[in-house]
Amino acid sequence: MSSNSGLAKDGFFPPSFGARAHDVADGVSPSELAAQAAALGVPRLQLALMKSNPEVAKKLSIGLGEQFRVAFAEHGVSIAIFSCYQNLIHPDPEQREIILSTFGDYLRHASAFGARMVVSETGSVLPGLGFSTENHQPPAYADIVDSVIKLCDIAAHHGTLVGIEPGLNHPIYNLETTKRLIQDVASPNLAIVLDPFNLLRTEAAGGDAETDPANYLSLIEKAFNEFGAVIEAVQIKDCVIDQTGTTPNGIKSVPVGTGILPIKEAVEFINNQKPGIDIILEDTPAIHIPAALTAMGNN
Repeated sequence: MSSNSGLAKDGFFPPSFGARAHDVADGVSPSELAAQAAALGVPRLQLALMKSNPEVAKKLSIGLGEQFRVAFAEHGVSIAIFSCYQNLIHPDPEQREIILSTFGDYLRHASAFGARMVVSETGSVLPGLGFSTENHQPPAYADIVDSVIKLCDIAAHHGTLVGIEPGLNHPIYNLETTKRLIQDVASPNLAIVLDPFNLLRTEAAGGDAETDPANYLSLIEKAFNEFGAVIEAVQIKDCVIDQTGTTPNGIKSVPVGTGILPIKEAVEFINNQKPGIDIILEDTPAIHIPAALTAMGNN
């Protein structure tokens, strides 16, 4: 893998490490959440209100956002990713409009929370989500382009970004469809949140050389070569090979630093491409976060 020299490599602009808020602590006040995040060394959070604070997840207000922003700032913590994971291509048109309206509400209120980007995967033709071969067909792709264009128009009015996270089971399911979406939406308010794990499938499970975990670093490098300009955050998971054959992609997620992926090398490459970029731990409970940060090179 190639690497760039410069300030990032010399340590002036280290990665902005973070974690999912509901991995840090669940069911606590914003102030307590921020205190625990700061103590763990993850000053950037992916905040999914639907998981951490479901009672307010669909009742956003500027005042609520300010309460989170101020409480977080008191502990040197801020929001990297404001999550609104929804089925953006729900097959029922009325339900889809409700979903897009909810996402739009997050875009409108993001700045009050101190966030710039609202993020979702792209959904499924199945109402309850999940994989269908139809997710990879032209109608599903056309629907996600339409939805993302609508959301980017809202984001443009509020100075926010629509973050799209590709994943194998969704309409945007590989690097090619991600690049195509960027071109077809053609909006400066579209960003990509790259989760390389979500694009992995072993060859034994029906993947190919690009998606095999052995080529994890090459997948990341290709993503940055193809559309690095719009990657605004990277989510990091680790994995082991599933020897039981029970997982569809042939791998199982494990806490970062306990699996087979070359995490430190990946983080070094990513930060050399985009110094200071948000790198968010996933599937890594609080008890594992200190060791995970060490595995990522945060010494």
